[in-house]
Amino acid sequence: MSEFRNATERVEFDKDEGKSQLKYDHMLEVTDLKSRIAELEAAQRWIPVSERLPEDKKHYMTVVMNCFDGSRDVYRLRYYGNGDWFSWSSESNVVTHWKEEPELPEVQE
Repeated sequence: MSEFRNATERVEFDKDEGKSQLKYDHMLEVTDLKSRIAELEAAQRWIPVSERLPEDKKHYMTVVMNCFDGSRDVYRLRYYGNGDWFSWSSESNVVTHWKEEPELPEVQE
């Protein structure tokens, strides 16, 4: 009878250990998913030029504010460094935010 009890206790212990491992595995998975979500959100974030400017001289998506009426639009502009953006009229338009361009989809024929 004591052998049966020991075997039953081992089975119960194994079940509990399995549950703990399952909980740990799920915690790791949730942590990985939260990390990936944070990466994706960061990639979509508009960066204020007051926070920082791009490091590379290339095209970016930008939010441009019209200084006369305060309207804002999104444009693809080239950054030349030192706060200089290619713009048709830098006196009346100001870049307020920027972010990396998204990857273009592949063309399928």
